[in-house]
Amino acid sequence: MSSYPQDTIVAIATPPGSGAVGIVRLSGPQAIPLADQHVRLKRSLTDTKSNRVRFGRLLLSGEADEVLVFVSRRPNSYTGEDTAEIQCHGSPALLSRLTKALERAGARAAEPGEFTRRAFLNGRVDLTQAEAVVDLVSASTDVSLDAAYFQLRGGLKTRFVALNEELRQTRTLLEASLDFAEDAQIDTERVTERLHTTRQILRGLLTSYEDGKLIRSGARVALVGRPNVGKSSLMNALLGQDRAIVTEIAGTTRDSIEESIEIGGIQVVLTDTAGLRETGDPVEQEGTRRTKLVARDADLILFVVDGSEVASDDALEPLDTSRLRVVNKSDLGVHESWSSVEGFKTSARTGAGLDQLRAAISKKLTAESQPDIESITNERHAVCLERATDALGRAIGLVREGSPGEVISFEVEEAMRALGEIVGDTTPQEILNAIFSQFCIGK
Repeated sequence: MSSYPQDTIVAIATPPGSGAVGIVRLSGPQAIPLADQHVRLKRSLTDTKSNRVRFGRLLLSGEADEVLVFVSRRPNSYTGEDTAEIQCHGSPALLSRLTKALERAGARAAEPGEFTRRAFLNGRVDLTQAEAVVDLVSASTDVSLDAAYFQLRGGLKTRFVALNEELRQTRTLLEASLDFAEDAQIDTERVTERLHTTRQILRGLLTSYEDGKLIRSGARVALVGRPNVGKSSLMNALLGQDRAIVTEIAGTTRDSIEESIEIGGIQVVLTDTAGLRETGDPVEQEGTRRTKLVARDADLILFVVDGSEVASDDALEPLDTSRLRVVNKSDLGVHESWSSVEGFKTSARTGAGLDQLRAAISKKLTAESQPDIESITNERHAVCLERATDALGRAIGLVREGSPGEVISFEVEEAMRALGEIVGDTTPQEILNAIFSQFCIGK
């Protein structure tokens, strides 16, 4: 990060495009004086107490837009520095003009995530809380929103700090045997018990990632089957809107169509695919190829069949754990050949069976458990947890082998480094750069 922390940064903090309100944010030593230069107030911003809002007008080439200016002083601001936010009408041209004027006056254009990065560097948040800001902004379901709030409140930080303290105490036991080698021996039973308990907790957190990643990233569900079995109609029925084209002509869908929906607290991307059949039509052949690619990458496949027709051999094939059979068109009458077949009887036309199908999708995606807002949702955290778990596994093995205390201590320290990397205590610079590059400018 260039010139930090001596310079003052500026950025538009509201989304691109026109809106009723737009906000330009400043942070740094000159944030308040620079804002003061561009607004007309009854009293200078430099005399304004922290966390106060002042009313005034912009001073931009004769502009007379009414504004509100929020002042927050260090060290209790979002970034830990003096900050000012100018709220005006959300015209892209006006916001751009104001930002450029502040840059000419001495502010620097903020880099992506730089406001939150400064909050991290100034100790206002740890790294898990900083990452939660991204999750909070992008949250699309109640569950993902609650999970982001749990992390933002420091739920993960508290957990990992406590685990690291447990490991520090265990390491102290090991180092005592080094300091007093002639008089002290490693309490192998106590050390093993503490290492095993901590490792079990880490393994439990690591296991929670399987469900947690769905909270953060969502899931991909593909509707696959022969032409004219009602895949597009089923997708429209699940969405509650006419997203996919539906006709009586088989093979109407030639390409994949995607749309998002919330099912059981999970953000799901439904993909309607081209029907699978042997054909000489090059367009349909390409559609079939794309269908297979979508199916390969899907978290769950809805294998849709026409329940009003006789069950074909391929439709009766056993299902693996990544598939659900949907016997559609039940409103036309379900053929007796489907009576003993595992599958969900649905009608895209009447809506029959859709609630049961949604419940089955949710249950399948979450491995029959409910999404937990305290689950590990971030892949980076999971990778660090795996490193820590492996290190403790090696440490336990070394204790049982009667290895020297310094060798065991090295593995415990490796686990501590991995946990410290999660909260930002020992995180390499390149990882920090990668994390904050995901942020939008202005946040």
